[in-house]
Amino acid sequence: NIRGRGRASVRWKNLFDADLSRAAVIYFWLTPHAFPRLLPKLATEARPGTRIITFSSPLPGWEPVRIETECGGRYRVFLYIIPTH
Repeated sequence: NIRGRGRASVRWKNLFDADLSRAAVIYFWLTPHAFPRLLPKLATEARPGTRIITFSSPLPGWEPVRIETECGGRYRVFLYIIPTH
């Protein structure tokens, strides 16, 4: 069951330059080198309820709500949800 069918859009942008405030889902595949710069941006721009999906590397200091393994455990995908206050 896919809710919101037809309302999705995919944007290929520099994550550090993009305005994340309207995103419902943010997916990225970055090296952990980028996380110190990225985490403050997510904390200030992502709204409550936003889903953040990372491939391969977890966000340091953040607790994923779900971890999936792919390719026989070779890769991991992490799901985070910005909490509602």
